[in-house]
Amino acid sequence: MAILHGIVRLLPARMVKALGGSRHHIEQAGAICYRRAVSGIEILLIGSRRNGRWGIPKGGIDKGERPWHAAAREAFEEIGALGTCEMEPVSHFFYAKARKHVPTRVSVFMLEVGAMATSFPEKGQRASMWVTVEDASEYVWNDGLRDIILGLPEALKRRAAVVEGRPPMLSASNGKG
Repeated sequence: MAILHGIVRLLPARMVKALGGSRHHIEQAGAICYRRAVSGIEILLIGSRRNGRWGIPKGGIDKGERPWHAAAREAFEEIGALGTCEMEPVSHFFYAKARKHVPTRVSVFMLEVGAMATSFPEKGQRASMWVTVEDASEYVWNDGLRDIILGLPEALKRRAAVVEGRPPMLSASNGKG
């Protein structure tokens, strides 16, 4: 989808319209809700109310709202997750919103869960589960989201290095270090 969106942005507007598409996309914010467990990093996945596919809490950004705040709000509203949300997105992914021909771009923020609320707006409307990073990558339906999840442990290491004042180390697996 990201490649398709990139191609659409290069086409003249009249050609995009003739193909039944749009140059624009819907902006959403999503949160990868995670916790540190004895076994390693665990991610909280949620099921879609419409089709049951596994993903992360995500939704629209209200007018005047910061994207990271929208991600934290969605995490609370959809699954009751409370915690510390990063203010910079770790990445983005695209998906096609049901029954619309406009791609949706989701800015993804890391949210370290400190507690789970017992009462929240969508309680009882969705399934949820804590899983390892590897299991989460198998469950999610979107390839872009899968790549972001698989990169989460490395992103957490880089963020920890920055907080501690050390230059971030690049792993040998990414060909840069």
